[in-house]
Formats: sequence, C-alpha cells, structure tokens
Amino acid sequence: DPAVTDLLYLDVHQRLSKESIESRPLGTVVIGLFGTIVPKTVENFKGLAATYERTHTLFHRVIPGFVIQAGDIDNQGGHSIYGEKGAPPPKDADPHRYGPLYSGLEDENFILSHNKLGRVSVANAGPNTGGSQFFICMEPQPGLDGSHVVFGQVLQGMNVAEQISGVDRDLSDKPLLDVFI
Repeated sequence: DPAVTDLLYLDVHQRLSKESIESRPLGTVVIGLFGTIVPKTVENFKGLAATYERTHTLFHRVIPGFVIQAGDIDNQGGHSIYGEKGAPPPKDADPHRYGPLYSGLEDENFILSHNKLGRVSVANAGPNTGGSQFFICMEPQPGLDGSHVVFGQVLQGMNVAEQISGVDRDLSDKPLLDVFI
C-alpha cells in the first residue's frame, strides 16, 4: 500500500428502533487515505467528513460479502466539494465523458486495486460521476478495478464494518434500522 497521508474517523451508530431517535454506538472506523496517489479524491472526502457526521449520513446499501456503502449526504445521490450534479465538464474535455451526474470529481486514476478486505472506494453511476458516496469492500473485489477509484484502506474498525454488513436489511439492501455516521 502507498503511504497514508491522512486519517478519516467515522463514528458509526445504529437506531434502536424505527420509531426512536435514540441510537447505540457500533464503534469507530478509521480509514487511512492515500493522498499521494489520488490527491483530489482524498481532498473531496476530507472536505465532506464533517458533513457526513452533521447530517447523520446513512449506510444505505449493505451487501454482505461485497460492500457497505454510505455518503449520500443530500438523499439525491450526493455531490463533491468541487460542484453539484450537472457541473460543466473541464475545459477542452471530451463532452462524451461527462454526463448530467458529473459533479466536478473526475475519476482521478485506477492505480490502486480492490485487492483486499477494507479497501475504500468512490461509489459512482458510471465514469466521472463520483461525488460524496463511498463504499468499503467486505472482501477483495478485483472486478471493481478500472471503474471505481480506490482512495483509502480501513486501518481500524473492520469489526464495525462487519457489524454493519450483518444488519437486517430490506429487499433493496437498505438496513431496516438506520446505520449512520
């Protein structure tokens, strides 16, 4: 792995019931960020970290043995620190590489692989559509290489990620009881 340039701490909680605003702490996930490899991507997620906590961002997609996904900060798919969805593409860029979901965060590179448990990567809806959503790999997922930008690695708290992966969920893989940052 490349050198870790920054740490991101995610304090994770789960609601006690659907009706309750009370929650129980599941623990803290510590993510090492690879800012020398993907500096713009790391700056995006560092910039969004306070928003995740302030908005009680949900882990909205949980697929055991695959990924746990969070970061939809506006319940509209999210956005990057560089712009909202529908941002104009960079000057002199091929307009076919940028669609209506572009929010200023390009796929920086695909140097790092999803080759190990705990890799943290940008969730997207296609090329150059990353924003605030991210996922943690619950097993190595090399099939995601070349389409999702890896920007970190879980250094501590993989047991918390395992707890999230084991929660009861609905048919769309959303936890029945909210799990949030």
